[in-house]
Amino acid sequence: MLNKIEKRIMKYFYNRCFNKESCCIKPEDIKISLIPEIEINDTQLDRAVNNLIYDGYIDLVATESKGSPVYCVSLKSKGQAFLREIENTKKENRYLIIRSIFLALLGLAVTWIIRLIFKF
Repeated sequence: MLNKIEKRIMKYFYNRCFNKESCCIKPEDIKISLIPEIEINDTQLDRAVNNLIYDGYIDLVATESKGSPVYCVSLKSKGQAFLREIENTKKENRYLIIRSIFLALLGLAVTWIIRLIFKF
């Protein structure tokens, strides 16, 4: 399960690299894309990117271009299915919420019926 930062970084990678064999991305571009919601430093970015590598979402080669670091990223099959995974998680959450509401209403109805029967 990815945390908030990893999900945002993976969405960025997905949008930049989908339908491409690989793409080159500067770490600064990743940080800039996260700024409205999340501010991270280099250590947090490296940790999140390494977690995505370990979880099998991406392959990454770190290089330098004109003195600044560049990530050459390619999506693995799990990375290409990232949006589908997010959609399935949302469906599961909706199902759990609807089921919880239904069971709460069922419990309320049973309570009313028992009160009517025994007239408490």
